[in-house]
Amino acid sequence: MHVGRRQYCPASTVHGKLMMTIISTILVIFIMSDQLLTTYFMKRNINSTYHPALWKLQGKSENSRVQRYEPVYISNKYIFNCTNIDQINISIYGVGNGRSKVVDIGQFNGQMVVVKRLPIYDRTIWEPRELLFLKEILMRDQLEHPSIINMLGFCLRHLNGENFKRVKLKYSDISAVYEYGDAFDIQNVTLTLSGRLQHASDLVDLIWYLHNSPLGSLIFGDFKENHFLMVKNRIKIIDLDFMHNVEFPCDLDEPFSKCPFNRTCQPLNELEKTTTYCDPKTDCSIGVCSGSNVQINIHNIYKNFLKYLLEPSIFPIECKPLISKLFVRISSNDISIDDLIAELTVISSVYYETQKTVNY
Repeated sequence: MHVGRRQYCPASTVHGKLMMTIISTILVIFIMSDQLLTTYFMKRNINSTYHPALWKLQGKSENSRVQRYEPVYISNKYIFNCTNIDQINISIYGVGNGRSKVVDIGQFNGQMVVVKRLPIYDRTIWEPRELLFLKEILMRDQLEHPSIINMLGFCLRHLNGENFKRVKLKYSDISAVYEYGDAFDIQNVTLTLSGRLQHASDLVDLIWYLHNSPLGSLIFGDFKENHFLMVKNRIKIIDLDFMHNVEFPCDLDEPFSKCPFNRTCQPLNELEKTTTYCDPKTDCSIGVCSGSNVQINIHNIYKNFLKYLLEPSIFPIECKPLISKLFVRISSNDISIDDLIAELTVISSVYYETQKTVNY
């Protein structure tokens, strides 16, 4: 079981807005602090910070005055921040859009990059869009896997509503930069058999990582095929704003409370209770379908990718029964992520053995 599961109950509109504001504030604090840590201005010496008009009061000549500030990078995790993100030359605007952002294509030093930014919508729906965008930035910052799109940097200058009484800003100033990738149709893409096996292995490894992530067992909250791009011959997930670690809830007092994918309803531990409306010191009827997130991810990856990548009819005859058996187990919800990796490894080994025979 994993931390972060919550039982949801109806709340008033005022309460909902208040909670959203609090959460947005926390996200902004984390992101702003990261930006300030990435680039800061270091004093060259104690006297170098004085304004020229005050320099003579220190008994120094203007010629002895050194440069006031020098940018010092204490982290090379990201290429872009607020100091250089505006130097990206946007060539195509609005190539993609979603519920929380729009996508532009640009270039920086000859390299194509993707810039995500908040779209301009009615003011009444700004807060949830800001929250989702900020969440995606933080989720990507905390996760590291080669099948997750690389974030090259971000910039947050202000949010919607942060203004003076007589000056209303039209929109928030939040943007993030990602590596460039190409859209593809998994049913029609041209791939070698070894390439198909490699893509299948990469995607299954991504599911394993999300199940064992530092944030708990994560689920693709909004799984769509177009949320994946081909980046340097690797399929990568590009949309993280609806990814979360909340597993399917159940009721321990309800004997017929069902969990998806035949999972068992299990009680929450003491730590998990603190993220629900349960009293940590008392018994609670709220349960959780532990392991449901990873099973849902397996189902979605199979339905959208694996059954096309591993089409049995195109593989050598030695691989066909193994692939068919694997598909039956997935369709019957009778396979764990570890077993899926093991069976895919066997299929790959058999395939490469057949190629040795053919080449010989």
